[in-house]
Amino acid sequence: MECEGIANFVSDSSKIPAMRRVALSRSKVMEGFEKHLELLREVFLSLVHKSISDDEARMIMERSWFGIGSLVPVGMKMAMETKKEVGKRRLVETVGDTVAFLETYQEAALKKSYYLLEDETFHKLRTLLKA
Repeated sequence: MECEGIANFVSDSSKIPAMRRVALSRSKVMEGFEKHLELLREVFLSLVHKSISDDEARMIMERSWFGIGSLVPVGMKMAMETKKEVGKRRLVETVGDTVAFLETYQEAALKKSYYLLEDETFHKLRTLLKA
């Protein structure tokens, strides 16, 4: 989400006429990005707490939005809002650091009253990424 979201924000394919259909599809996903982000958090924490299996998580994500490539536009919308609310420099500083990207997005989300991730998500994600 962080890598592809930022990359697609920087190299916005919606300006390419042949990519119009992709751009329209991504716009729809970006409009509802908060519900996608919430589902991703729920599945992630369920996996961490072992209340669902890897296969169950995969099935949930494929049936909902992950299977149709919506992860990129969710990350792209997060990157756009981060740049708009906390600045380009802060966004650039997060490249390659998923937790920093999400924490910086949180600042933007707080200003815009968007969906916020809770502390447990950050704690678990940091632990997994250090392993």
